[in-house]
Amino acid sequence: HHLQPMPVSNHHHRRNHYQHHQHHPALTCPPSPAMECELRCHVCSEFFVEPVGLYCHHHLCNAHVASLSQGRTIACPVCSEVTTLPADGNLHVDRTMQLIIEAWIEKSKAPPDGGSSPSEAVEPTCGFCEEKVATRRCIQCDGVLCHGCEQSLHSKGIFKSHSVVDLDSSGSKGADDVYGRRMICGEHADEKLSFYCDDCQKPVCPRCLILGSHKGHQQQPIDQASSTGKSSLTQWEERLRQHAQTAEELLDRLRGVELEVQNGAEAQRNGVNSELDQLKELIETRRHQLLSKSALEEKQKRVTLQAQMDRADAVSRDTTGLVSRASNLLDVRSPHPFLAVLLPLIQDMKKCASQPIETSVSVSSAFRPLSTDAQVRALGDLDLGHPRAQPAAAAAEPRVQMQVCGGAVAANLLSQTQQHGSYSMSMAGYGATHAATMSYMAPHQPPQLQQP
Repeated sequence: HHLQPMPVSNHHHRRNHYQHHQHHPALTCPPSPAMECELRCHVCSEFFVEPVGLYCHHHLCNAHVASLSQGRTIACPVCSEVTTLPADGNLHVDRTMQLIIEAWIEKSKAPPDGGSSPSEAVEPTCGFCEEKVATRRCIQCDGVLCHGCEQSLHSKGIFKSHSVVDLDSSGSKGADDVYGRRMICGEHADEKLSFYCDDCQKPVCPRCLILGSHKGHQQQPIDQASSTGKSSLTQWEERLRQHAQTAEELLDRLRGVELEVQNGAEAQRNGVNSELDQLKELIETRRHQLLSKSALEEKQKRVTLQAQMDRADAVSRDTTGLVSRASNLLDVRSPHPFLAVLLPLIQDMKKCASQPIETSVSVSSAFRPLSTDAQVRALGDLDLGHPRAQPAAAAAEPRVQMQVCGGAVAANLLSQTQQHGSYSMSMAGYGATHAATMSYMAPHQPPQLQQP
């Protein structure tokens, strides 16, 4: 028969399974002698006292059941699997686990050299007749017997296939086998737990299999069950070693990616700062250019305005002078001097009146505002990564996508600035770069003199 999963194997499997997925703190085991942490309660961290088994094969002290239970159920403190309590609320105490704990404690208190006290150095008695000195030992039963009982009792029935060796042979475990002395059936005080019931998954004695509550159950010798369990545990151990190796390899890759993320983020920040520094430099340069254009536009307006003001002032002075001469001449009472100078004065007045006067101002006081709507939209579209696809309707609208590459945004923004804010001016005497006419100034036509 195939051995059912050993409780200790399930215990290891579940612990590692939940440790990987839930990181439950109860799954960790502090440094201790081999197997000791398996014998300690995950609630109080002490050795189990009246250990009770749960459906998940984990144990806890019987005293903790009342505090951990919720109604008719209790959640395992190790893996959180729920166990339904019996009607009376009492879980069955695992007597085998209790015996193992007692044996472990006794063994830990034994002298370091493993010596036995004088009272233990006595010849063993046959486990069947309990009278004769034992000379043989059954490997499966883990018991000693005399030659007569071996021939009459231990060579029939289920004992027929057992291996019996001399008590002094290499198969003997010695009198200091603490576990072997304690593994006695709770129902049959003179029988050792030398078999393993596959159906109930617990050690049992031969009488339990023949006449007791385990009659008809699948069974195997305890040594064979232990060997099968160790084989199963070894397979799980190897599987989990591979699992741990895979996790470590993943961690190594993740650490490498973490370093790449750190370096990439730093490079990205440097790229952002570099691009924006270029934008700031471009904006500052453009500011000086626009201020220079504004100053030039103001100067040209002032020159044109001053020329018109000079012409208007000359007309005003000439007109005022003639009016003053006419007023003085009108005060002359003698006709002869009056008539002598009248015609020249009228000729001068006629010539002055024939000259046209500019009634409108040829220079506008309005200045063009700086339009930054397109540039603000372009700055609002700054982003990381590759340029986004543009809809057909918005293809003509200027957009900027920030790339971490030198000059890309600056060139794009400069192109937009040149498209939306360019104009030309000209002014005599200011160089060849101002050859175009001013679009904002009305052309000046000098007044035409009319002959009287």
